[in-house]
Amino acid sequence: MEFPTIFVTVGSTHFRELIDTINSEEMAQVLRELKCQRIHLQTGSYEGNNSSSEIPEIQTNKFQYTSDIGQFIAESDLVISHAGAGTCIEVLEQSKPLIVVVNDSLMHNHQTELAEKLASENVLISCTPSTLCRTLRQFNLNKLKKYEKGDPNNFIRELDKLVGFV
Repeated sequence: MEFPTIFVTVGSTHFRELIDTINSEEMAQVLRELKCQRIHLQTGSYEGNNSSSEIPEIQTNKFQYTSDIGQFIAESDLVISHAGAGTCIEVLEQSKPLIVVVNDSLMHNHQTELAEKLASENVLISCTPSTLCRTLRQFNLNKLKKYEKGDPNNFIRELDKLVGFV
């Protein structure tokens, strides 16, 4: 599997474990295996050591935050993201392959529930920072299904029935 352009985002949060994993020597090897040529790395509020392992053949664009990730999603062949609901939906609506990395250090972590639900529907792959490299090596694009956007009118119809309008 080849992914020439990869976008990694942690949203506006502090997700040091994901950034550190992306910056690891093991990840550098995985990126070579995936024939990655460019990586966009949105680091969020993490102000630690943002120097990644030097990979001369991969162009790296690092930034802390942008309010418009749509352009990075659109030009990417793969998105690796925190499991934020807004980010997940935006990536899936653009029909991009998505690996969500659950921040299991968060208390009362709703991201785990969302990631597990969407992974059970086979529209994305879910992992943790410690399993990301293995997940990328085993990633099979053919196992993912196309995300089908829900119809908000279904909710309205059910609500109308409940209230007795229908």
